[in-house]
Amino acid sequence: MNKTRIDSQKNELIHEHAIDSILSNSQMSYYIECYHDKYIEEPSMYGLIFKHEIDNNLDVSFIISTTGKFTNQKLSEADSYYVYHKTNMTSYYKIYGFKD
Repeated sequence: MNKTRIDSQKNELIHEHAIDSILSNSQMSYYIECYHDKYIEEPSMYGLIFKHEIDNNLDVSFIISTTGKFTNQKLSEADSYYVYHKTNMTSYYKIYGFKD
């Protein structure tokens, strides 16, 4: 199937959760901020991602190491940046990757 998709100039199908794909680089450290609503400008939680798990319903849980909140200057130096929004939730996560 993927050969047909490539021939049609489409992306390959992968059987991996997006978060697994994002956090798969072991040469990176990831800082995460959790926001409960798009109208709230301050994160409710933040820290370095220590571990993440995906349950049978494909919901993601993060275990974070508490740190001080990174400054906007530090966040602008990130090597990668992602926004992850859980399905059927108003909360979302900003994930910043930093090369070790």
